[in-house]
Amino acid sequence: MNKKIQILLKHQKGFAWHKKANSYAKGYLHEARNALIQGNSMADYFHHCHSLKALTETLRNTNGFFSLVLEHDDCVLAAVDRVRSLPLFYVKTDEDFLISDDAIHLHKRLGVIPFDQNSMTEFLLTGFVTNQETLDPRINQIQAGEALSLCKKSGDIQTSRYYLYTHQPIQADPEEMISHLNDVNEKVFDRLIQFLNGRQAVIPLSGGNDSRIIVQMLKRGGYQNVLCFSYGYRWHWEVRISKAVADHLGYDWKFVPFSRKQWFDWNQSPERRAYWQYGSNLTSMAHLQDWPAVMELKEKHLIDPDAVFVPGHSGDFLGGSHLPVQFSKKESWTDAELLSTILKKHYQLWNWKIQREQLAPLFSDKIRAAISPESTLSAEAAADRFELWDWQERQAKMICNSVRAYEFWGYSWSLPLWDHALLEFWSSVPLSLRLNRQLYLKHIQQFHAASVQLPTALEKRATRMVYRISDEKYGRLTGDRSLINSWFVRNRDVLPDLKPSFINPNRLTLRESINGLNTAMLLSELSNIEE
Repeated sequence: MNKKIQILLKHQKGFAWHKKANSYAKGYLHEARNALIQGNSMADYFHHCHSLKALTETLRNTNGFFSLVLEHDDCVLAAVDRVRSLPLFYVKTDEDFLISDDAIHLHKRLGVIPFDQNSMTEFLLTGFVTNQETLDPRINQIQAGEALSLCKKSGDIQTSRYYLYTHQPIQADPEEMISHLNDVNEKVFDRLIQFLNGRQAVIPLSGGNDSRIIVQMLKRGGYQNVLCFSYGYRWHWEVRISKAVADHLGYDWKFVPFSRKQWFDWNQSPERRAYWQYGSNLTSMAHLQDWPAVMELKEKHLIDPDAVFVPGHSGDFLGGSHLPVQFSKKESWTDAELLSTILKKHYQLWNWKIQREQLAPLFSDKIRAAISPESTLSAEAAADRFELWDWQERQAKMICNSVRAYEFWGYSWSLPLWDHALLEFWSSVPLSLRLNRQLYLKHIQQFHAASVQLPTALEKRATRMVYRISDEKYGRLTGDRSLINSWFVRNRDVLPDLKPSFINPNRLTLRESINGLNTAMLLSELSNIEE
């Protein structure tokens, strides 16, 4: 007896779903000859794929941001791009197979049940749920670079990873690699400009390197319809750099100031609650920083209705910014040392020392299942597995998922620094040139100098100190953490449902991580979803 198939595609914001027969696709891509495929052509592009093998072969020749669902007489196929930028979720029951872009819709449709306790704890510590799991134990997600097939007759599910971010280092002269990276960037931004097609490009421009690369490359490509913006506290050095860079390039620049009263109002608003559900999908912490700034710009009619947001995710990661210094000090690694390093780097939103003996083996098993480390690894191999996990989990589910903040307000987006050509380039760069971002920073110095005075180390330290004093000593007047702590005081009656003993509302301090506090707030709200 064939499975009853329910394709439940709900989200039309940003990128709409397009259909041909029983094929559905959204997003955009460039195929092997660099032709742009988007709109109604998306579903048509994949319509010929009738097997998992045919689909994975086609996917390997794509470059872009998309998701797709194809229903044929004998099977259902589905896939997401290399960074899971447009996520998909699925459930197999005894009678049905459900696939959707909305995990919360599935959660309600199946009947609300308590979340899995281990997934909740992991979510609290990282800001996401790893591997194919979600907070709801019945709902799975398609992972980055993965395709799925369901056989209607047998109900069997197969998955295939058509892409994994792994390194095959080559030995080359660093200067030649820097020049080659510049050539790659030229082609990447040619593709971006083709996709933009004259529409307004809206750039969240910080004081960092990645967003500066984007505006400089757009300027180099002759693209004029650009709006840069920054937000937060006007005295922050990143705001000063952002404006100076935009002014130097001749691009419009807008600033959205944040205040304690605004944060209070935003936190209490039904729009914020709706966004957190939309951006979470029972998997990820919804990125909050950009969200109110986009709202303010939209309300002031500073953004065109068809504008495209182009954030700077995640050139620094590809360049090696997440690699701990230990990879330069140890030539040989055990799998236990690698797992411990990942736990220390990424499971750190709360101090969970009191539960470490209980939880570390559980999380280590999940990491091991994702990256399959050998018992002994070279530093090169260990760093490769470290970044493989980071790409699949933090980058795909936390960083790239931040584009939900643009979609929520109705805007599309692009992530040019995740172009497949850049993935291919950085996967060839040896560890020695990724450590301390050596090749990345040399490339910045040679091709993307700031053209403005950058802050000194002292200025950066002073900024961090002001934030810390503001939060801890004067939080009631200026600090954002005090708002979150006040939420805990008002809602502590629901917190015991979160279970982990490392969260104690009676001893919360302003030193807690903002992201950690936000994960607890979000879990509380998600746990009280009604059917």
